[in-house]
Amino acid sequence: MIGGLSKADYSFTLNKGGEYQVHVGCGGTPKKWAVNAKSSYVKGTKNNFKCNDIHPALAAAGKILRWKVDLTQGVAYKTCKKI
Repeated sequence: MIGGLSKADYSFTLNKGGEYQVHVGCGGTPKKWAVNAKSSYVKGTKNNFKCNDIHPALAAAGKILRWKVDLTQGVAYKTCKKI
């Protein structure tokens, strides 16, 4: 869905803790994702992220058409931002 209306929940426990980086594949297949959005390295036992797989041209079109939703959710293209 467009504009942050799609959501996926996933959890994973690191047995020994430490830093990690989130990679979210969007479109295509696990062998060849259309977009591989990733976060910076984070620490902690629980983190939430917003990811952006919306191509900049589509985001720009949304602004021109004055859509009420920011398709990027304030996150740079091909990245995930800890929220």
